[in-house]
Amino acid sequence: DWLPFRDTHVHELARHDGWADLSEVCIRCGNAPSAYKCDECYGPTVYCRACVLADHARLPLHRIKHWNGTFWQPILLINLGLSVQLGHNGAACPSPVTFEAPLTVYHTNGAHFVKVSYCQCGGPAGGYLYPTQLLRATWFPASLTRPRTVFTFAVLKHFHHLTLQGKTTAYDFYNSLVHETDNTGIKPPPKRYDEFCMVMRWWRHLKMLKRAGRGHDPDGADATQPGSLAVECPACPHDGRNLPENWQAAPKGDA
Repeated sequence: DWLPFRDTHVHELARHDGWADLSEVCIRCGNAPSAYKCDECYGPTVYCRACVLADHARLPLHRIKHWNGTFWQPILLINLGLSVQLGHNGAACPSPVTFEAPLTVYHTNGAHFVKVSYCQCGGPAGGYLYPTQLLRATWFPASLTRPRTVFTFAVLKHFHHLTLQGKTTAYDFYNSLVHETDNTGIKPPPKRYDEFCMVMRWWRHLKMLKRAGRGHDPDGADATQPGSLAVECPACPHDGRNLPENWQAAPKGDA
């Protein structure tokens, strides 16, 4: 049933590699020439530089391409001038601090280079504050002083599901992120395999603590008792939870 449509599908796939019948003018502002599109956003929509930046101020991990007159060439949002402000839930900070080196962010669609500004409203920011600001942005830092690499919560959760369900190894998953970034192998992202494995161990440990309610204990994780992180079997009998009242007096035949 599908074979008669095979050529049509091939043509439609090839259509996305060219300009096709896209608008020559930015559909957002209606003024500037359009030359940029996003592989992550819905639909083959093209924008001008200003509008694609405005649309991705809160979406810094999308893949952008620029029409160079012949083909769609990948371009980084950081090279278009995008900067992410931390500490104010997306709002501007009156006392930002920005490092020259960009942050390497590993997400479900590969690695990204993101220019980040940290908040310094409470005075000169000690290094310990930077990981906190990253965690509040759902980016898990790979170091605890001045992080240069982070892994999004989404990519950590994604691998956690895959390794539990499909037994996917960390090595295979990490290399899939490398290929998502650059499948040609010409410009591979910085190697962060060791950091990924370390952060995943932290992530699993923290998730166990969180599910066991350790974050609500004033004494913190150090007060965790042996065996308290274990998940009890819901089918096993537990007095006061899934056993009827006076179960001790039940006839032996009901046991």
